[in-house]
Amino acid sequence: MKSNYLLNSNFMAIVACLLWSTAFVGIKIGIQYTPPLQFAGIRFMLSGLIIFPFIPHKKRIIPSIKKHWKYMSLLALMQTVIHYALFYQGVRLMPSSVSAIIIGMGPMFVMMVAHFTSDSDKMTKDKLISVALGIIGVICVVLGKGGKMANTTYLMTVVGVVLLLLTNLNSGFVNVLVKSKTKSMPPLILTMYTMFVGGVCLFIMGLLTEGFAGFVFPKPYYYSLAWLSFLSAAAFSLWFTVLQRPEVKVSEINIWKFLIPVSGALLSWTILPDESPSILSLIGMGFTAAALIWMNFASKRSKKEV
Repeated sequence: MKSNYLLNSNFMAIVACLLWSTAFVGIKIGIQYTPPLQFAGIRFMLSGLIIFPFIPHKKRIIPSIKKHWKYMSLLALMQTVIHYALFYQGVRLMPSSVSAIIIGMGPMFVMMVAHFTSDSDKMTKDKLISVALGIIGVICVVLGKGGKMANTTYLMTVVGVVLLLLTNLNSGFVNVLVKSKTKSMPPLILTMYTMFVGGVCLFIMGLLTEGFAGFVFPKPYYYSLAWLSFLSAAAFSLWFTVLQRPEVKVSEINIWKFLIPVSGALLSWTILPDESPSILSLIGMGFTAAALIWMNFASKRSKKEV
């Protein structure tokens, strides 16, 4: 019997990654009008609300939350609050094209976390080569940005890079957590809870540290907020569904995230007028893509050898 291609794990992962690649431009637009934490909080509260109508058997929502609230709350803290507090602050300090490339290194961090947390997913020579290529890529990208970032010092650039690398590390732990601890949780309920609860926490943090920015803004703000809310709801629902499948390996499915830096950077250079590629940035993108592609071929080769 032929499986439905639209439900294929790889296809779902690709769609999720392409959706995520559009986030960098939307965030850059949104935080021009609203402080980062407050904007992120509103975005994820809306994402949680968007998911609610699509949850089948709504009578299962409350029992599921009661049964799994500890893991769901931990995931909300890690995936939404910590991840996006770091992510938004990092993106604020960096061009969105550079942010896309650094975040695109996420699969390497997932593999490193899996190495120390899973006996069946250890680091290999191929993975170490990929890590080295990725680090070279980040260095090229940071050096290649030169003086094109208005009102941004080199210290701010370094801080932005560190925040985004910490975002990647946190994401690695989240992926492993979803794979190992949430198998019996309905993915849509899990996503709705982590988005909405995490969004409330981020919004409160924003009110305490940034003040209230209000709700009267130009149309581009609302366009970016609507798109970001939708893509978060769709992408995380797809990703959590894929991760919970028993045949899927965390390190292997994350390979598809190499699409994020390429698609995100191209979109940024196309839409945002103050961003354009430099030679070093393109070289850095090449190294990062090569690192992720190397892992992809290494994974396929190891399957053939088994």
